[in-house]
Amino acid sequence: MIQAHPTLGKQKSVDICDAFLRGAPKDVHGHVFYGVNETNLEAWRWVRACGEPFWYIDNSYFDHTRKTHFRVTKNALQCQWTLPNDGARWRAIEVPLKPWNCVWTGLIVVCPQSDNFMHNVARYHGNWLADTLKLIEERVDGKVPVIKVRPWSRDKKALSATLVGDLVGADWLFTHSSAASVAATIHGVPIHVDPKAALFGLRPNDKEREHAMGTLADNQWTLEEIRAGMAWEKLR
Repeated sequence: MIQAHPTLGKQKSVDICDAFLRGAPKDVHGHVFYGVNETNLEAWRWVRACGEPFWYIDNSYFDHTRKTHFRVTKNALQCQWTLPNDGARWRAIEVPLKPWNCVWTGLIVVCPQSDNFMHNVARYHGNWLADTLKLIEERVDGKVPVIKVRPWSRDKKALSATLVGDLVGADWLFTHSSAASVAATIHGVPIHVDPKAALFGLRPNDKEREHAMGTLADNQWTLEEIRAGMAWEKLR
């Protein structure tokens, strides 16, 4: 059977894990997580070390569906944008894609993620922000950029509300794997992300971007859909 490892004290985590359990067959072996912190970190580390199958659930890939949809992946933190899709679920979200910003302005937006996520979930070894600032220095090739570092906050709604303004005229957005990379892509800002992030390798190309948005939309579901087994059927 699939064992749930919700974060203790958070009913939302319990409810989402329970929804996945209801949608999966009873004889399947594995583990499901929604959120990882000190209360279930030991289980997370054990599952990753042993190579046990796991399903990782997190908030929506898109700010527009953050309160209604949840992304689910098997044995990974995010899906890969190159997966096939028909684009129907993406079109249903009705989010316009902005033109790509192809003129150098010198503005680079940097979005760190929480220390807990980076060290315990993504298992990043080192200081991501320091490493990224050094990488930017190497990439700009003598140009003097204006770097806007957006501090991480638990208040995702507030973060997303101010991100759009910071993206205006930006040349790049650097993040490990946060939803900021998806928002930047929608607004036509090229991104630099970790190789395991959903949009890694995506170029500022309209055809690729449309396909990527379709893939992300196909890999997130409402609680009702998860409970009905749609996520399980897609990922099994």
